Amino acid sequence: MVEPTPYARRAFLGRAGVATVGGTVVTAAAPGPARAEAAHPAAAPWKSARPRDLPDRARLGFIKGMTQQDEKPFIGLALGDSITEGTGLANWTERYQYLLQGMLRRRHPGANPAPGVGYIPAGWATGGYLPEVTTSHNAALYTDAGGLGNRMRIVAADGSITWPTTACDTVWVHYTQDTFFPGTFEVVVDGQVVATQQTTGPKTSGKIVKLSVEDGEHTVTVRGKAGTAGGSPIEGVSFLHGTGGLYLFDGSHAGYRADLYINREQADLHWQAAAAIEPSFITCMLGANDMAGNFDIPIPPEEWAANLATLVETALASCPNAGFYFFHWTERYEDHGNPDKVHQFEEAAWQAIGSHPRVSFRVLTDLLPSGHDDSLRWHAFDGNDRVHPNALGHTYLAHQLARTI
Repeated sequence: MVEPTPYARRAFLGRAGVATVGGTVVTAAAPGPARAEAAHPAAAPWKSARPRDLPDRARLGFIKGMTQQDEKPFIGLALGDSITEGTGLANWTERYQYLLQGMLRRRHPGANPAPGVGYIPAGWATGGYLPEVTTSHNAALYTDAGGLGNRMRIVAADGSITWPTTACDTVWVHYTQDTFFPGTFEVVVDGQVVATQQTTGPKTSGKIVKLSVEDGEHTVTVRGKAGTAGGSPIEGVSFLHGTGGLYLFDGSHAGYRADLYINREQADLHWQAAAAIEPSFITCMLGANDMAGNFDIPIPPEEWAANLATLVETALASCPNAGFYFFHWTERYEDHGNPDKVHQFEEAAWQAIGSHPRVSFRVLTDLLPSGHDDSLRWHAFDGNDRVHPNALGHTYLAHQLARTI
């Protein structure tokens, strides 16, 4: 039998809450019955509707990308925190974003279920995944730098990064140009040097070396060119197949809140990298660290809402052809121990972006097992830290997201 825990099942207690969103004071309903569905139907329209019944305003970008595969890959971008990046998993292919990529390929026949894993960053903020890239000598990881999710490695003249052997016919090597790191790197495919690139120039992220290779499995290594000075900022490698194909690129970063995607010193480099891949849709799962006040910085609901609204505008300005899918879910104890707080954050987010013409808004808190749900079902999905889902939890999460896109 599962031992009782302090996690109580989520119940909105009907307490009034006030948040300021975009200069407007938003007041939740006055005290009422125990459940929000009965007490506040107008304040939480997403709670009374199935995901498919809510407006899918992001779908236009998705459909447009799917119909342009004769011209270019059909790319999505996944934003999120440690849940999206996969903290606690044994393998990066167990993450919901990787599983979602496969599900969307199968769910949408026109999305061309091509092989190819897509984008693999040079390193993760949490690390520890297998198979992960292997490095030799000097290839230090930086997690406040260029690249998607502000993650990259600086490869010195005696350093190298090797990605797992992967099937593809097209290879993209993503790097950051920087006068502070005036390096030169070589792209080695199956032991043969196929390209050489300098990284000197005005600081710009999202630069790409695009290469065609013979269809099949290939091992790609990026190494510093011997005898050259400086280091080369390498963001990651994309393994693609054919002209089209659906790929969900990883732009997550463990520990991130909404404000870190817009206010961090190197945030603009992330958006430069995002613009370079021209995504047709963006998925974003944030809020857990904002509610928990990660890094000892408490974030009130109105500030969370303002940050989220700015994040959406920044993302859509950088990626003008994309629709934005926002998902809200958390299983942290400190959130579900205070259900009113969860409701206030959901309400503030809805008021900030729920009616945006290019945003599809989804709250998954009542659809997915969470820390407040002390049941065998939830314990089967928990990664043993009551914060991050395990591999089965990521599979369930991917299924729920696939149903809404």
